[in-house]
Amino acid sequence: MEANQYQAIKHYLTTSEYLKWIKTEGEKSKWQHKTARMVVIKGQLFYHEKKRQPTLVVLQHQVVAILYMIHDHPTGGHRDPESMSQKICQAYYWKLSLKIVSDMCKLAEYVNFKADPRKITNYILYP
Repeated sequence: MEANQYQAIKHYLTTSEYLKWIKTEGEKSKWQHKTARMVVIKGQLFYHEKKRQPTLVVLQHQVVAILYMIHDHPTGGHRDPESMSQKICQAYYWKLSLKIVSDMCKLAEYVNFKADPRKITNYILYP
């Protein structure tokens, strides 16, 4: 999630005030629907689904660090894409794409097997 959208949702949930640009009843209804499953806990934004623990909403610039922690960190265990996706979905919320996770795993394979460095420098991971 982008920082400005994160701050707008957090502001709405803590103050119950609509943003300046939300004026019509239709826009208010869409905003309420969008934020219905969001909750602020100790100053942080969480996404809460029924029968599940709230998951931390992740800002766009934090995605790469989380992927590193789940896959490359010594306690991460070099997971495969499917188990990485499951692990991430248990604790974090963002528009997760299995493609992002599988790209991360492919990049790690290149690095681990000491592939040609030109393949690595041409490869960019976009969150």
